[in-house]
This record gives sequence, structure tokens and C-alpha cells, in this order.
Amino acid sequence: MTSPASRTRASEFEHQFIGRTREGARVKTGIAELDEMLRGGFMEGDAVLVAGSAGSGKTTLALQYLVNGIVKFGEPGIYLTFEQMPDQTNSD
Repeated sequence: MTSPASRTRASEFEHQFIGRTREGARVKTGIAELDEMLRGGFMEGDAVLVAGSAGSGKTTLALQYLVNGIVKFGEPGIYLTFEQMPDQTNSD
């Protein structure tokens, strides 16, 4: 059981996460036009959901963002999908 005081304090995870973000900081996508539209990139620390109809470019955008992060910025990344099988994301 948690006490009222412990429920109002930030969790250890929140402290670690909040400590890593800078207010107003942006994360570049590596896609010049998108970064311009987003005024410098995604907000640091935000989770971004890309939604749209089939064929609108969601997977292409996500994979390009991951490639740019790895190649241009040396950042790790993960691709999470709820509807595609691994063989559907091949870019042979």
C-alpha cells in the first residue's frame, strides 16, 4: 500500500527521465523539410505516434528517422509496429 506522500512524489524512473531532457530541446529527424516544419525536430522526451491510412508513408517515415538517427547522429532506435509482419518491412 502506498501512502499519500509517496503517490505525490515522482518515481525513480521519472527522476531519471526528467533529468535527461532539457526544456525546449529538439531532436532532429534528419529529414530537413520535416525538421523545418517541426521547428527543429521532435520535442526531446516526447513519444511520437505516427498515424494515417494505408500507403500514407508512416513506415517510410519511421524507418528513415531510424536510419538517420543511426547513420547521421549515432543514436540507437527501435521500430515498433502493431500491424506489420517483419517480412512486410523489408526494403530489398
